[in-house]
Amino acid sequence: MFAGLGYLAYIEGVEIAAVAVSGPSLLFGAYPVVLATLPGGIHWVRLLFFTLFLLGIDSAFAFVDAVVTVTADSVPGAKFSKMQIVSVWCLFGFLIGLIYATDAGFKFLDVFDFYINYLLLSVGLFECVAVGWVVGLEKQCEELGPKTMVAYIFTTFGSIIVACGVWFGTLSTWGGFVAWFVLYLGGMTVTVFLLKKMRDSQPEENRRTWKELFYALYFKNVQDYVDIIKKQIGYIPFIWGVLIKHVLPPVLIVVFVLGAVASNDDGQSVFGHYGGYVAWPYQILGVLAFCFTAVTMLVGVAAPSLYNWTFVPQVEDSLVENDQKELVEESDSVEMQDTQGQVDESNSVEIPSTTDAAVKIS
Repeated sequence: MFAGLGYLAYIEGVEIAAVAVSGPSLLFGAYPVVLATLPGGIHWVRLLFFTLFLLGIDSAFAFVDAVVTVTADSVPGAKFSKMQIVSVWCLFGFLIGLIYATDAGFKFLDVFDFYINYLLLSVGLFECVAVGWVVGLEKQCEELGPKTMVAYIFTTFGSIIVACGVWFGTLSTWGGFVAWFVLYLGGMTVTVFLLKKMRDSQPEENRRTWKELFYALYFKNVQDYVDIIKKQIGYIPFIWGVLIKHVLPPVLIVVFVLGAVASNDDGQSVFGHYGGYVAWPYQILGVLAFCFTAVTMLVGVAAPSLYNWTFVPQVEDSLVENDQKELVEESDSVEMQDTQGQVDESNSVEIPSTTDAAVKIS
């Protein structure tokens, strides 16, 4: 990229700053000009756009496959064939995509490309929270106590949120790290105190070690989930659970807040004033797309039962079927061993020899 911009500035006789573009202008403006100056340049340009076409098709495969899989696994989608589901979603995507074929298509593309970053960050954050914190939370509350878990959750997420406020509110880098460290240390002190209180209330013969308690607090729920899904997808390293629960959520929160508080040259927040486009329809549609996705996920967190009608627990069913199959195989194996044992016992009955019989007769 930098070599291409430098070469473009050289052949046009201008400074780098005059051609330092980014985004679609770089891809559809600077690169074709640079490639056109090479020997056989028109063919390089054609190859560039053919590559972009393949990238677009590949992205379309990924997007369509994601929604088709979710729809097919839902209760309403089970009534239709996969071809019907794919056809409906492709038609819907085609109709929505017509907006990009208008004169304002480039502006819509630029706006949605910007706001979709917030969508991806929020979706990734909710997925990490769901897998790393929500899964197995009830069992953790039973083992460690609900007060302990509430204190631990507020410590983990509250400290990083306050640190973000210091980082981006006061622009103090070290102040943010100090606030993060102090709040986390104070919160964990409260958490350990509640954990000790719970441990002391247990009978001594059932009292677990501190190592077991901290493992249950930090890793057990996500590793239990790993033990379930690895029966379907294979080996998953221990570090995967650590990243999902303790590394990715803070990083995504920081990146999301950084994008939310960013400002343009006029001092306005970039969120809602991106690119200098007018509020309607560009900014409003972009913000609504983000808000719709965020509300959908928050409703699922607050009232997950509302989505029960769309959910088919295929993973649990398959695991139950596998467990039942293993039990049947074990019982069949035990029966075969018992039968074989009986046969061996019957074959091992001593038959008196003719010599013994002759002695007894005499």
